[in-house]
Amino acid sequence: MARAAILIWTRVHGIVSLELAGVFDHHTVGAQRLIDPEIAGAIQSLRPVAGQQCRSPGSGAAPRYRVLW
Repeated sequence: MARAAILIWTRVHGIVSLELAGVFDHHTVGAQRLIDPEIAGAIQSLRPVAGQQCRSPGSGAAPRYRVLW
């Protein structure tokens, strides 16, 4: 769970920082239009690779994930 939170935060942090600084105030690009695909991409990148099972608690080995960036 922490990995997911960190991944999403790092992908969205820059956009949020620019929005708070007012960079998007006079641009046609809305911050939300940038944030939504970043969150969707982060969630997609956390899905297990096809054909591999997620580990069960206590199994030891970490699951392998696709990284899409």
